Amino acid sequence: MSVLSLEKFVATIEAIQGQIFLDKHNAELINEVFNGSFSGYDNTAIIKSNISLLQEWFPKDGNGHCEIEHYCFELNFGRISEDIIITPENLYDRLMLDVVKPFAHA
Repeated sequence: MSVLSLEKFVATIEAIQGQIFLDKHNAELINEVFNGSFSGYDNTAIIKSNISLLQEWFPKDGNGHCEIEHYCFELNFGRISEDIIITPENLYDRLMLDVVKPFAHA
């Protein structure tokens, strides 16, 4: 399998982030209209499928930990408050270290 380009990786991460933001924003607006009785549209399946696709290039480690999921959901896309600490490009570079490492010993 060929290596996923930085541009495609970043575009996918940004699309996931954008969809999550849009879903939350739209749910808030609709809840204002319907007095909190709307839970929003669930795009979890699409988000999970995009992450699963990225995991084809950057799989979970031996303990089942996924750095992509951690970045998106635990680190809020690399943010502390509103400041971006880890960019998608930084994440890609970090993940590429693990992809290149096995080939260095071949």
